[in-house]
Amino acid sequence: MRTIAQLKNIWSNDSSDNQVSVPDLVLQSFPGNGIFSRKVFVGGLPPDVTANSLSLFFEQFGANTVDWPHRKCTGSDIPPNGYAFVVFMSDRSVEYLVSRCICKQGKLNILLKNGKKEVKVVQVRPWALSDQVYRVTDAKPLSDRFSVFIGGVPRTTTASELAMLLQQTIGDVVYVSLEVDAETKYPKGAAQVVFNNRESYLTAIAMRLITLTTIDQVKEIEIKPYLMDFAQCEMCNLADARYLCPELCCLMYMCEPCWTEVHKQRGLLHHRPMTKAKPGSPMRNISNYVTAFPFFNPSLDHHNHSGLRSTNQQQQLCHCKAFSQYRVSSISSLQTLFKLFCRDFRIRRKIRFLINVSGYIYVPELLYRCD
Repeated sequence: MRTIAQLKNIWSNDSSDNQVSVPDLVLQSFPGNGIFSRKVFVGGLPPDVTANSLSLFFEQFGANTVDWPHRKCTGSDIPPNGYAFVVFMSDRSVEYLVSRCICKQGKLNILLKNGKKEVKVVQVRPWALSDQVYRVTDAKPLSDRFSVFIGGVPRTTTASELAMLLQQTIGDVVYVSLEVDAETKYPKGAAQVVFNNRESYLTAIAMRLITLTTIDQVKEIEIKPYLMDFAQCEMCNLADARYLCPELCCLMYMCEPCWTEVHKQRGLLHHRPMTKAKPGSPMRNISNYVTAFPFFNPSLDHHNHSGLRSTNQQQQLCHCKAFSQYRVSSISSLQTLFKLFCRDFRIRRKIRFLINVSGYIYVPELLYRCD
């Protein structure tokens, strides 16, 4: 099965002026339903185009909504960066849109109109569902133990393109799967990558950052250990592993007792575990939850304390001791505490914290700005 990228390369050389209409072959090359994501990237927009005018233009292909990153936060009706996403109600609308596009220099384009007035030729980037996964056909059975999580992947990057980059940089890539939205099937900017052996896996973890260069941009992508849903403790080989230590000197799955015992050693106290937030949820770094929803002492009054002021008078930082511990509970209670904390303390800086592997949060010092 050919991808849309392969089809574009074929058509781009079909005529002397390098411009041809996209034939019905694009629909015939993807048999069955679900050829494309319902979400389509549209780039090269004029600076004064509005979401309403875009939606009206693309209504000829089907009912749709127009969106772009942080639109609700900005409150603007004009795409700020010259691109937007058109989300159709049906994937058949995307097929119809593609069939009406013009392919020039390997890119799909369409003439944007405002009523009968021609505005500008804009680029259309549909996402072919077949571009979500890349796999080496003759590879040995995959092992999640040699998997890494890739973050910050440009959403228009295909699995094969990401695999090619990692193959050139690290080698021994056997599987790439892009994380997609459950409703639209459009990439979310993250991926799971499986390597063929431990050496390549360790190399990837050690690199941490890789520069991804595309036609449109240069971007750094982040590499972290991928957390398996189920793993056995690699210390005692008996209990189910609750934690993964992401540090290169450890990089092992451990049960709670083994984690406590191993990380008592000098030089390992600063290690932070990666674990599941709760059963059935996606794997997360526990530190992320604590940073986003910190526990605090609600009775602490920062206007009546004897803490030491920072020497930086411009920032007017206060350091309040709050040696308290709180049991990790539900995410909803975490969110409630976080809202109260922001309201009462007007937080402006990250909160310093320590995590105890038994599930308690220790807050040795709160760092905030006094307004």
